[in-house]
Amino acid sequence: MTSTLLQNQIINLLPLVENKKILKAVHTILEQEAKPHSLTQAQMDELDRREASYLRGEGKSYTWEEVQNNILNKKRE
Repeated sequence: MTSTLLQNQIINLLPLVENKKILKAVHTILEQEAKPHSLTQAQMDELDRREASYLRGEGKSYTWEEVQNNILNKKRE
């Protein structure tokens, strides 16, 4: 089972749980394990560079559908 699938299953089950002790336990575990996403300064600089390029109308941007098709086509190669 992938992490994403497991996360989605947990999200779907949580509203069904009424036992406050279980909810507090899950909250405590998740709070301890959750790690915020952070970018290095080099990654932030690269994103800033790409955003500036995009705003100047340079380069190519893709729709989500184009991205998906590109990925599927590369998998077939």
